[in-house]
Amino acid sequence: MPDQSALPNASPKEKARIGIAGRPFTVGFLGILGAGAGLVVLGGVAALSTVLTYTTIAFFLALAIEPLVTVAARRGIRRGPVVGGVFIVGAAAVAGFGFVAVPEIVRETEALIRRAPSAIAELSKQSWFQPLDISMSRSRVTSTLETFLQSPSHLKTIGEVCYRWEQGLSAGSPESS
Repeated sequence: MPDQSALPNASPKEKARIGIAGRPFTVGFLGILGAGAGLVVLGGVAALSTVLTYTTIAFFLALAIEPLVTVAARRGIRRGPVVGGVFIVGAAAVAGFGFVAVPEIVRETEALIRRAPSAIAELSKQSWFQPLDISMSRSRVTSTLETFLQSPSHLKTIGEVCYRWEQGLSAGSPESS
């Protein structure tokens, strides 16, 4: 785009239309500023994600206990003691769930750990698992690697790639200038 000074006969409306489009560095700079501002905003949201999560949970808990507090307030009980009582009942419910669930989770985890080796061995014997050929033992990997490296054509290819890579690196280094 031509510069505005190169358009002496253009009307002010035409010069305004060209505006920023005739300045590619300005457009690029403003684009970079916009992207930077976006990254700063996203970084701020990421840094506040824990606070936002806790605030959201507190909001929904407050919505959940509001009917109980309203009913108690209608019966003449102050809001503070009702909220405290609901908190204590909720904490007792979570603790009770923990006392019931944690021992069972521990038992199931121990059973899973005990059964894991036999389950893996049984899995590899299944008919649907055989075509997958996933069993890559250390000896098989080692033998495949040895076979690959013993082939002269593979070694030649590896050498050529390394040579070209080194040549490319040295061509761009200050010592080669």
